[in-house]
Amino acid sequence: MNSNKIARNIYTKKMAEELENLMILFEISNEELSKKIGLDKRELTQIMLGERELQWSEYLAILFLFWRNDNIRQVIEEKELFPEELKQMMTAERSSTNI
Repeated sequence: MNSNKIARNIYTKKMAEELENLMILFEISNEELSKKIGLDKRELTQIMLGERELQWSEYLAILFLFWRNDNIRQVIEEKELFPEELKQMMTAERSSTNI
């Protein structure tokens, strides 16, 4: 198993564990979040209960949705839910496209 896969598993598990708290901070319901990230409400509940793993694509959708809120961004930083490598990749990509 490569280290990239291991890191993804770590971040998806951490996000799943913090999801309920982040939703409270963001003031978003299960139904609203599931619609915004394209996930069935039942599946979101299963993730929050630890009955289903959070997929990497779902993690990214949640991360970027929450990242837009300054208060939650600070919590995400404190809890180390945004991989530094991913931030660097995004910065490099933005620089190379001159957006």
